Amino acid sequence: MGSGAALWAFSLLTFIVAIPSAIKVFNWISTMHQGSISTEIPFLWAASFIFIFMIGGLTGLVLGSLAIDVHVHDTAFVVAHFHFIVFGGVGFAFFGAMHYWFPKIFGRKYDNSWAKTGWIIFFIGFVTLYGPMCSTWVLRGCHAGTSITWRNFTDPTSSLPWVLWLWSPDF
Repeated sequence: MGSGAALWAFSLLTFIVAIPSAIKVFNWISTMHQGSISTEIPFLWAASFIFIFMIGGLTGLVLGSLAIDVHVHDTAFVVAHFHFIVFGGVGFAFFGAMHYWFPKIFGRKYDNSWAKTGWIIFFIGFVTLYGPMCSTWVLRGCHAGTSITWRNFTDPTSSLPWVLWLWSPDF
């Protein structure tokens, strides 16, 4: 890990980042409150972005807490948090923007059934791929050194289905 001062600084900076991020999520949700929402494909991508970003933000609060960060450091939980924030934030927003702007730029409308099918597959696939990573550290206990890390995946005593599940992005 690191020195005590570095850990406290990391925790403080994590919570400083979390506050404006939470304010933005509340802004996005309150913008939709009592509005005339049309559930077209760009909205589905935008709503998915908010949901995925909230999961990433909640895992970030867990990582900011020093008492828990000691146990989840260098586990798949951190990898899941990173993907929920970075790719969940950028990827879902990008696809939402593409579905919104494509008809305006090219003057052609995409097929709604294919677009909705693509959104469903992408959303379910994303949550199915990275969601279990948030809970894998719990499988082997919450003690430092006994959690599932990238280094002990080859341990034959570890839970094989979870190992194969977490290796699946590498294939």
